[in-house]
Amino acid sequence: DARAFARKSESWMLKALSRRIPRVDIADGTRIMLRGVEYTLMATGKARGHVVCDESARVLHVPGAAGHMKRRLVDWLKAEAAHDLDVASTKYALAMSARFRKLNVRDQKSRWGSCSTDGVLSYSWRLVLAPPHVLDYVAAHEVAHLREMNHSTRFWRLVLSHCPASRSAKTWLKLHGSRLHAVA
Repeated sequence: DARAFARKSESWMLKALSRRIPRVDIADGTRIMLRGVEYTLMATGKARGHVVCDESARVLHVPGAAGHMKRRLVDWLKAEAAHDLDVASTKYALAMSARFRKLNVRDQKSRWGSCSTDGVLSYSWRLVLAPPHVLDYVAAHEVAHLREMNHSTRFWRLVLSHCPASRSAKTWLKLHGSRLHAVA
């Protein structure tokens, strides 16, 4: 039965596999997105230092040995994400008369953000790779949960009234969100 099912489903499986996004390994010369813009990673070869973003050349200079490049870059991306998400969440909390207790940045696989009943906002650090309006939308969505812990009409009205780009951001995530998880 299993073999018959596999034979019957072969074309569907091949089609699904062809749509998979290839993994992007962190290495010298790799190109990754940062805030929706493509950058080239460049190993500096220096033992010490911080990641430096050269916006005009679209290069991220990453210090350290090759074996530590991924950790250094991801640590820096998490810090950038935490900053951007704190700014966006604070903006929406003020606008929506809401308060959050804490903000966490993690590598969530199944959702871009979440809001607990005790006011803790959690986000995927990978949102910093997406265009800014996408990160902004996810922040508006999670902060709105501080007021409406559901997806009711009132909830969506609140999100849309404060973040008009919500629809295009949701569409972007549906179409391109898997690319953010390809960065390894």
